[in-house]
Amino acid sequence: MRKVYRGRDIEVSFDLDICVHVGECLRGHPGVFKLNRRPWILADEADADDVAEVVRRCPSGALQYRRLDGKPQEDPGEQTQVTPMRDGPLLVTGQDRSHA
Repeated sequence: MRKVYRGRDIEVSFDLDICVHVGECLRGHPGVFKLNRRPWILADEADADDVAEVVRRCPSGALQYRRLDGKPQEDPGEQTQVTPMRDGPLLVTGQDRSHA
């Protein structure tokens, strides 16, 4: 289930069911992403460009963003990439063309 955390210029959504707990978000910006706080995502704690950059580092797609300030939306890219995780799942990123 995807939950949305709305900020002034960007909203971040998170789906716990697909998170692989790599921690890129927590290392990327501890002011925005903090596990021991509710809500754990505060999108206004950083510039929207910085928040978007951290969200793009999420290897599973559990984090996604939507710009509210008119800047370009998240682009999953044209190339499909498959990244093996040590002792874990394969992470697949790219555009979903099954509904095209």
